[in-house]
Amino acid sequence: MQHRRLSRSEMVILLLYEGVIFLFLLASITPNDQPFGAFLRNPLGLMQVDETSIALALALFLPLLFKQVKSLKLFGAEVELLREVKEEIKQVRRETSHHRYDHERALFVMAASLGRTLEIHPRRKEVTETPIEIGMMDFTESVILALLVYHLLGSHQIPAHEPDRQETTLIAFLNLRSGMTDLLIGYSGTGMMLAGMPVEFHTAESGRERLNDIYRRWGLTWLSPIGFQNREMLVMRRKDAEERRMATVSHLIEQSDHFVFGANREYFLRDWAYPRLDRMGIRFQEIKEVEINDRLTGLLNGEYDVGVIWETDPEIEDSRLKVIEWDDRIPAISQYAMPLCREDVAPQLEPILKKIHISEPQMRKLNRIAQRAGSSFFAIKGVVDDFCRGRL
Repeated sequence: MQHRRLSRSEMVILLLYEGVIFLFLLASITPNDQPFGAFLRNPLGLMQVDETSIALALALFLPLLFKQVKSLKLFGAEVELLREVKEEIKQVRRETSHHRYDHERALFVMAASLGRTLEIHPRRKEVTETPIEIGMMDFTESVILALLVYHLLGSHQIPAHEPDRQETTLIAFLNLRSGMTDLLIGYSGTGMMLAGMPVEFHTAESGRERLNDIYRRWGLTWLSPIGFQNREMLVMRRKDAEERRMATVSHLIEQSDHFVFGANREYFLRDWAYPRLDRMGIRFQEIKEVEINDRLTGLLNGEYDVGVIWETDPEIEDSRLKVIEWDDRIPAISQYAMPLCREDVAPQLEPILKKIHISEPQMRKLNRIAQRAGSSFFAIKGVVDDFCRGRL
């Protein structure tokens, strides 16, 4: 059988078409945030998968196969194959995103384990020997509580340095263990996690007893709860939740592969948080890391479908949001706020710290006012000053 040679114009069109295919394929592996020159110098190190661009590039090949596909009546199969390729790419990206924090989580656990080996030596016999160092974590509520403690100690003539360093939860804990700080307002569930204990439902007093069984070996003591707990909850836009009839976490398990999940970095590292959801069968389509103070803004803007909210977040009262309730399948984790002190200062500070009593609505109000003031350290300091002077 003789084959007709392509004319010059047909050859030009074919070359142009193949050039378009090449550009689409190149776009599918070239990262958006890197210059083209950097990609050419190191293509393997900068490649990324984009299922949309790959699907478009593959689709451009189909016209070249029209005659063969039509004669073999396989066009539907080719379309199905393309769809399967796209779904496979999505699955790979989903699995990759779910395990992206595994190595950091291992370091988190290892660091906590190392912290348990630190030896604690009392620094003082009396709390008035040197100023008390108050620790705080890197979110608004912790800063508020640290500054409230500072004001309370001052009103009882206990010398203390004004807290000014915000740390991650793990670093704040290790600072307390090593003696860099003397006092931290922590949360019972987080305390169990940092001690390598199973994190589960507990009452305020039973949780305190379980914690002190471990922490007293390290020279630390959990004092009486200060009146509220701050449990984490999952939340969706109300409209979406009602359309999908999402009321409990069990409903979320059944439909999680349709949703994108957004949370701050520590949520993915804490064993009782995202890893627990993963163990219970929640498989989100994709996960996104967001700044802790912006996590609900992104949810409301539609950047992801499921987010995290805490019981004392003022946004929990937003009518646009719906909390997905915990149930028997995945129960809530208790998170009572309570002071954690070094043993050398605990006996003298406990009677004073017992005077702190804050309910969930009061803590929510303070968080709301601090957010409206800008959530900077100086803005929060002004809010706490006003609260202590009875202006709020």
